[in-house]
Amino acid sequence: MCIRDRPEGEARLTQAGMVLGSPSYMAPEQAMGKDLDARADLYALGIMLHQMLSGSVPFQAQSDLMVISMHLKEPPPPLRQARPDLDIPVPVERLVLRMLEKDRERRFQSADQLIQAIDMVLGMIGVAGGAIQAPQIGGSPIVDLDVVAPKTAVLVDD
Repeated sequence: MCIRDRPEGEARLTQAGMVLGSPSYMAPEQAMGKDLDARADLYALGIMLHQMLSGSVPFQAQSDLMVISMHLKEPPPPLRQARPDLDIPVPVERLVLRMLEKDRERRFQSADQLIQAIDMVLGMIGVAGGAIQAPQIGGSPIVDLDVVAPKTAVLVDD
């Protein structure tokens, strides 16, 4: 049965104004029920990166509602504070914090811009090659990583 064929009176899975998502990875604008774009995904990716580097998501509480409130109001803990035992480079920490900006206008505006920033950070911390290689299938890149975002100061604090 397709959704269009749903019997009258049967409950819908979603409703207008309903917020869906995993509270631990929810962008502030998603928690507020605003229109979403790729920047919400970049926020969630920032949460995952924070989790990969520190071993935990930045916001933890006893209830989902409290976690959502933290996404809306609390600054994320810097990685170097969350895991002082790890030698996390400052440029990596700044990249993650930029991804976790509450105001989506202050986050990276596209995946291309984030890729460029990651490439810059890899170069800054001396990772061999300093460039991200596109995943390949049969010798051809899956994604064209040659798209260049503006080189404005993507990692500078205010």
